[in-house]
Parts: sequence; structure tokens; C-alpha cells
Amino acid sequence: MKRELRVTLLLLAMTTVVAAAQRKGVTHQLALPTQAELKQAVDVMKSDSRWPANARIMSMGLQEQPKDSLLAYPNGEGPRAMHAVAFDAATQTTYEIAVDVRRRRVAEVVVRNRVQPALTQRDADRADSVVRAHQGWQQALVRRGLSPNDVANVCYASGSPITGFPQRLAFAVTYQRSAEGARYDAPVEGLRCLVDVMNGRVMLLNDAASTSDAAPLTLATKTKEQTSSTRLTLSGRPTWTYANGRLQWRGWTCSPMLTPHEGLVLYDVRRTLDDTTRRIAWRLSLSELFTARLDSTGRPSWQQEFLVGEHGLGTYARTLARNADVPSYATLLSTAAVTDAGDVRTLQDVIAIYERDAGTSWQGRPANNARNPHAYTREQVRELVVLSTARIHGLEYTVAYVLRTDGSLTVDVGVDGSVPTSVPRTYHAACVRMDVDVHGAANSIDEIDMLFGANQVASKDVFSADTFGFRYEQEARRRRDDATFRSWRVTGADNAAYTVAYDQPSVLPMLQQTGFRRRTEFMGYDTWTTAYNPVELFAAGPYPNQADDVGGLPLFVKNNSAIGRRDIVLWHSMGLITAPSASDVPYMRTRHASVTLLPSDGIVTR
Repeated sequence: MKRELRVTLLLLAMTTVVAAAQRKGVTHQLALPTQAELKQAVDVMKSDSRWPANARIMSMGLQEQPKDSLLAYPNGEGPRAMHAVAFDAATQTTYEIAVDVRRRRVAEVVVRNRVQPALTQRDADRADSVVRAHQGWQQALVRRGLSPNDVANVCYASGSPITGFPQRLAFAVTYQRSAEGARYDAPVEGLRCLVDVMNGRVMLLNDAASTSDAAPLTLATKTKEQTSSTRLTLSGRPTWTYANGRLQWRGWTCSPMLTPHEGLVLYDVRRTLDDTTRRIAWRLSLSELFTARLDSTGRPSWQQEFLVGEHGLGTYARTLARNADVPSYATLLSTAAVTDAGDVRTLQDVIAIYERDAGTSWQGRPANNARNPHAYTREQVRELVVLSTARIHGLEYTVAYVLRTDGSLTVDVGVDGSVPTSVPRTYHAACVRMDVDVHGAANSIDEIDMLFGANQVASKDVFSADTFGFRYEQEARRRRDDATFRSWRVTGADNAAYTVAYDQPSVLPMLQQTGFRRRTEFMGYDTWTTAYNPVELFAAGPYPNQADDVGGLPLFVKNNSAIGRRDIVLWHSMGLITAPSASDVPYMRTRHASVTLLPSDGIVTR
């Protein structure tokens, strides 16, 4: 009997060890894609009978899964699939294909008609070869005393709707060339071509004379001294760990991911406090980044692009250098990507993780000790930075997520790069998508205005807080009001709450004056709130390139769904304006726009 018991216990122990080993060997559902997974996904997809013979892969990354299907697997063994966008030029058809990499099969094929996917390097190469063969373009260079070897063509999104011309269009803009490539600070003024990429022809040659007398700046290489941060004071052993898709640091846990379009995304953000771990957000991302340049006359330019939807921040992610872009002690992560031809390559060191000082602040437990000033102490605040940088058309766009020991979380967008003297001003409109899950999925959102002089009997300096809880999507489309210090607060279970704070000026009035708003309906309001939908990821829609209709947020709120005590998504629009100045020569200093979630537990509202 004892022997049988020992055998039973031994078998049970062996089973436990095997199960643990199997779990350890399973790729976490939110881990960065590997080369083996993407290679397998490409092979499975192309061997499926539904694969169009003439299609080419435009992008491939992790398939977005409904959060419920992943949260049911706390060990990270949930569904894992790769999502590909393929385009058949012969039939003008776009395909979305999901490949289950755990079961090695095609899980879904969706046909998208009348949409154009983002531009790829193959499109850029094709446009360049078509322009160089055009006689009018060659003559335009001769008139300027240039040869084809002196210049480089850069491919931009056309913005032309499919209703006007159903082919795949792109602008090819000519710049002077240097050893590093196109000199974005020295465009060949007035020379650009509208190219039919599919049929290989120039639709329009614009050879206008320059109206700017400004001389091009001398190109300089970005040096380490120009990019090093002044706050990188940490030294010694790192206090963070990254293993099998999960990042852990001082009570915070999350999963960084690099997607082809949005670039750096943060999944399943949790914080442990008093031995209790609670989720703060399921998914944080930059859902769209619109850029528009004025031309040399100061008027709105044709260069209006969605960098997420028409190019892809993840596709153009660049390698980060230690002691230049990030400190020497940073952890650098690489990921795999698929090229236009379907080959798998490695994007080396494209995600950085490092800790730095963040000053001091008062720390305490306001929910339990609101009336006890001794409950607060002055403490050193540390912050963990998770960032990635994309280089597109001479500018660099950095998306950084900053986690702090005081419980706050910031999404920061930075812009810097070469300064073209012919462009007096550039507008950048960003929209951050925050799938907040404050202590659970059932959240509500309130708007808070500070009313001054409300109590006229006591004193005009008295102020009170006016709070309004949103019930439906359309009433939650709101603008900033700096006169009342307007803010928004997301409240979850246990009276836990996070306040939305911002630090950049609103550019909505200026955008309304320029006419850029016709392509950026998501900038109509500073904040939007929608009911959770796993397919609603992009503020301007998934296919803004040559889009016929306005998509994205205006379409998401059309049904006016209820959002009170529901699973909600908060969208925050913010803007940046860059203009060359003496301090920006030869490389523009970084401009920032950010939104922060501040813990505000225990605040009692009327």
C-alpha cells in the first residue's frame, strides 16, 4: 500500500514537472514575434488554397485578440496568431489573413474591397524607377544644373481618394543626395511627381519655380552629444527584468510589443500595491500620427500623411544606439518582421528599456488617510522608460511609455529630425488610444471642471468642482477648457480612479484654420470615449491611404453606445507644431506632447 502511494506521488510529481516544463517552453501570448513563428505563418498562409497567387505581403504582426480570450489564460498560454495584410494588384483587392501559429493553420481570411494598404519599400523603389525614366523629370534636373546621380526620390502618400482614381498612387519628391541618402534639408524646390505605382507611369509632373529665397542648410550628422539625455543618472545593476514577453519593475508588469503600423504598444499593464495586483490598462498605443507641412509660400501643402495608416511606425523602426539614443545600461529588444517579398528579417535593438530619476513627490494613501498630513512622506520617484523610434522622411518619431513608482503612467510622443528651410511650419496631430481597465473592465468616465467664485457669499476666491458622468459615446466627445482646468477621470472598482492630465497646448484652433481637418476628423475633439471593440484600433480607420470615406472615431461613435460602468476605451488627441529656428540648426530639437494617467483614488465627487 505504501509502495503504491509512493508510486502515485512520484507519478504526480513527474506530471507536475512535465507540465511546468511545457508551460515554460510555450511562447507567451503577448511575446514579441520570433523569426520561426513568422516564417511558419508565411508558409502556412501561402500553402492555403485561399491565398491569391498574385498577392504580396504588405505587413505582418501579432494578431489582435479580444482581451477576454487572453485573460482566461494567466500563464500566457492563450491564443496566438499572426495577422497579415496582403494586396493583389491585378484585382485591386486587399486581404486580411490570420494564421494560428499554435495550431499551424489559417484561422480567417477577410476580403477588403476599395481600400489601399500602407505604402511599402517596394512601392517607393517602383516610384523612384518610374520617375527616373521620365523625360520631363530629367529635363527639370538639367534646368537646375543637376544630374540624376545628384538627387534621391522619396515616396509620400498621395491622399487621393479611390473615387478619383482607383489605382495605387504616390508622390515622389526629389531631394539633393548625400552619402547617407536623401538630404531632407535640401529639397529640389518645386519638383515632384504623382506616380501610378501599379501601371508604372507619371500621372502629373509638377515643376513649379521656387518662391523661397532661403538657402539650404548644411547637413550635419546627429551626434551622441545631441541626443544624450540629461536625466540618465542611474548606475549599477538593472532593477527590471524581461522574460518571455513580460516586463517587471518595482510592482509594474506589462508586455511591450512592436506592431507594423502603430509601432510600440504596451499590453496588460498591471501594478502591485500592498501585495495586491490590479490591472490599470489592457492596451496603450499611438493609434494615429498625422503630419502636414506648409509649402514655401506658407500655404497648406499637399504633404498630408497618416504615418500609422499610410506608412507604419513599426515598419520604419530604427536601431537604437547605446550612449546616444539610450543610456549604456538600457535593455534593448529585437523583433522579427516580414519584408515585401515574404522574407523574414530581424529588426535589431528597436525597443529600449531603462530606468531614470524622476525627482521627488509626496507619497501616501489618500483613500485611508485623507485628513492625516503625517500619512504623506517626501520620497524619491523613479521611472521606467519603454521607447521605440521610427525614422520617416527625415523626421524621427519616438513613442515612449513612462511608468513611475508613484503610480502614474505617461504616453509621450517626441518629434525631431532634419530641418528643411523651405517648410516654415509642420503640424503633427497624434491620437493616443488607452484601453483602460482600472481595477477591472467595468469603468466609468467623468468630466471635472473647477468653478471659481462659486460661493459669492464667502469669497470670490472660493472654487468648487463640477463633475459630470458620461453615459453615451457621443456626449463624451469633449474639448479642453483651460479656463476651468478641465480634466477627465476614469473610475473603476474599489473607488480606484485615474485622472487624465496633459501638458501640451491645444492645436485644434490652428488646425481648423489650415484646412487640414478634412482628413483628421479625430482631431475634432480633445478626448473621445468609446465602448470596447477589439477591431477599433485606429483613430483615422485601418486604411486611410486613398480612403473614400471618413473612418475611425466618427464611425466608432455612430451607434452612440452606452459607456457608463462598461468596458471603455479613452482616446486623447494632442498636437505639435514644429517651425525651424536658430536653435534648430542643423538638427531640430525634440518637441514633445504627452498624456498622463494620474492615480486619484479616494476623491469624493458630488
